[in-house]
Amino acid sequence: MLAAAGLSSLQRVSHRPVCEADGGQYQEMGRYAFARSWGREDERLAALERQLDPVSQAAIGQLGLAAGWRCWEAGAGRGSMAAWLADQVTGSGSVLATDIDINGLSGLHQANITVARHDLEHEDVPAGEFGLIHARLVLEHLREPAAAVAKLASALRAGGWLVLEDADGLLFDAEPAEKAFAAITGPWQRAAQAAGWNPVCGRYLVTGLQQAGLGRVAGRAHRTYQPGGDAWLAARLGIERLHDRIQHEGASQADLDDAVAALNDQTRTIIGAPIVTAWGHRTS
Repeated sequence: MLAAAGLSSLQRVSHRPVCEADGGQYQEMGRYAFARSWGREDERLAALERQLDPVSQAAIGQLGLAAGWRCWEAGAGRGSMAAWLADQVTGSGSVLATDIDINGLSGLHQANITVARHDLEHEDVPAGEFGLIHARLVLEHLREPAAAVAKLASALRAGGWLVLEDADGLLFDAEPAEKAFAAITGPWQRAAQAAGWNPVCGRYLVTGLQQAGLGRVAGRAHRTYQPGGDAWLAARLGIERLHDRIQHEGASQADLDDAVAALNDQTRTIIGAPIVTAWGHRTS
């Protein structure tokens, strides 16, 4: 059963689908390129969770997360990180899990989790409430990411941490090498930008945290090295989702086919595109 804590400005809780109106393949939920009305979006999100949860958990774990903390998972997706946080802060701790579309959060059942629909770009946030705020692959889909970072920073209590994670480009590599990855990177990134997704947002996170007035700011980039196959499902689905637009931006069908085949090739080591994790601390 979901906790029913006071949510101040986040009290708009709804289980109604957000993407009801038609508006074109790239216009659902405003600018979001991966709306759930696309039939494989839950599959893509699940694959991202499997790939990135260990990275996120390691980064947050180094900050001293413990029982009793009040946390906010912003842009919670399918809820795996919110569920993990809830397990770490048991007792008097709590987790707020928000997303613009909360249909994927129906499986969260811990008593110390509250689910709320929230639009980070256009709605206010509670001030000074959280010891930890985590937003993964969220800012790269917003028109004004710096403003969103400032909002999130304002929601930290003194001593709280803000942890942000976003992509820094879509360049994959492989061993043995596959030239198709380099051939599709530019078209894929342009297609992403045309669909409202900034795939190099990660390189600006450290600057954004500093500009938001946080201290002890640092970051690192992570690249996954794994054999081709199931581990790269999220990347294959990302290409599938934007396929026509990637071609429109100049990628050939042969290069797209070769890139997808390489991602499936268990005899190759695939080197994933960089994901940046950055963090900052509110001192007062």
